[in-house]
Amino acid sequence: SIQKDLSCKPPRYLVYFKAQDTDALNAAFKEYSASVLDKTKRPSVLAKLHDLAQSVANLPDKVRHKQEERGL
Repeated sequence: SIQKDLSCKPPRYLVYFKAQDTDALNAAFKEYSASVLDKTKRPSVLAKLHDLAQSVANLPDKVRHKQEERGL
């Protein structure tokens, strides 16, 4: 069963398993540990954005030279 504890912020969830539910307990912990490991392997989007912003800032600005040519 799942119980929501509202005494703290953000709310904490308490999960209760019966002794017979060892398979469910193992599956829940495997799923949670896989999601935590997956999050650590993913690169940070903010770090990528910061690196791209720095590389764009280092690029030279485009300079347009407008010249009007008049023919005879």
